[in-house]
Amino acid sequence: MMGTGFICLYDHSFKALGTWTQHVAKEWSLTRKAFEADDFTATCSDWGNSKNACFVGLHTPSGTLEYIAFCGIPVTKGKLTTVTGCDCRHVFNQDIHVCLNKQTTNGSYSILDCPSLFSYLLKGVFAENGISLGIDYEIDVSDTGFCAWNEAAIARESSISNIWDLIQKFNAVYNTVMTVEWSVDSGTNVYSLKFVVRRIYQSRALKLSDYDIVMKLNQNTINRVVASDGSTSVTYYLYNDNSVGMTFDSSKCLFPPRIFTIVDEDIDKAKAKAIEKLNDNRFQDRVTVDRTTKLGSTLSDLNFTYFGDLAGYNAADLSTSKRLPVSAVKTDSKGMNKIEFGRLSDYWFLEE
Repeated sequence: MMGTGFICLYDHSFKALGTWTQHVAKEWSLTRKAFEADDFTATCSDWGNSKNACFVGLHTPSGTLEYIAFCGIPVTKGKLTTVTGCDCRHVFNQDIHVCLNKQTTNGSYSILDCPSLFSYLLKGVFAENGISLGIDYEIDVSDTGFCAWNEAAIARESSISNIWDLIQKFNAVYNTVMTVEWSVDSGTNVYSLKFVVRRIYQSRALKLSDYDIVMKLNQNTINRVVASDGSTSVTYYLYNDNSVGMTFDSSKCLFPPRIFTIVDEDIDKAKAKAIEKLNDNRFQDRVTVDRTTKLGSTLSDLNFTYFGDLAGYNAADLSTSKRLPVSAVKTDSKGMNKIEFGRLSDYWFLEE
């Protein structure tokens, strides 16, 4: 969506607030992100009733809901109210007790595939801890049933962990992404939230020289991790094709080498954490493409289920391509429309 839009504030039950529920957004800016929290701001005329505001919705000129977020506390200066949205997925930014080693009565692990893993992280863990988030939502993890289970990548332990971080760690392992969807009840006209985990399985080939692009990459990322129990050690490598393996291959290993060591008395836990560490460091690049150009508009259908196969990524070797996932879509009321590939964080220079 580009151009003029409307914003509406809702309470926690999605009841619209105000005598006039929709206000023209004089300005708005939205960055949807696959692996980090979204950014959203909107400014409209003075809002008379925001006391019970919980959600803010960005609507198209025809009234269709384009985006929804927690609204925080709207700020009014003069006759203008600015709303800064907080990604609905922040509901999972909780540090609680997580049991990835939970067993059934017959002694097998309760989590044995991706659907049971993501179901646990998105809902089960809160019920297990007797926690009510105060927000009603549905989940859909059915698409992860097509993911091959990687037992070596899960540390079978009980710990206090951040749920959002765990979701993103396993998204990195299984090439999945969690997004927010919503539906409206035709009878009550009330919205409802759904968190969906989908596979990143589609791809689109792009010749970078055809587009207006901006590139950034991080060559200082950890690319080798040693897992040890104090007596036995195993080294894992992050390769230049963003896969993880245990074999040193100079044609595939990244340089300069950056080594990280993980020690645990349980070697399997150390191995799982080593694999996790390297999976976190996959796709540490960023390529931004302007979709307002003639050729850029051909990418309008790309979403977070796509990889871009970027030909010409290395100017010295135009015959090869680099695969990076779609990581962000940036739009605003002034007509900006950009798409980003790669998992390089905005704060990558402060990490590790």
